[in-house]
Amino acid sequence: MSTPTLSPNARLATDVFAEVAKGNGAAFWEECHDDLVWRTIGTGSWSGEYRLLSATNVIGPWTWIQSATSPYTNALGGPQRFFKLSGP
Repeated sequence: MSTPTLSPNARLATDVFAEVAKGNGAAFWEECHDDLVWRTIGTGSWSGEYRLLSATNVIGPWTWIQSATSPYTNALGGPQRFFKLSGP
């Protein structure tokens, strides 16, 4: 039985996920197109003394969500928001 030939997109996905599995997340972002939109609606959690920050633009300005505790659920509605954690 022969091995099927992967399409260019399937090969790219296979290569990127192989790098991510090795801990190299940069491979994913390097292959993304400028018009990529990544949406996550759900819950995020963290440990330690981190603060959750939010912005409506990926480059900021970032605002501390003072009431945020882990786990944090992103509410639906309102403007698009980006999140990041700030260490102690």
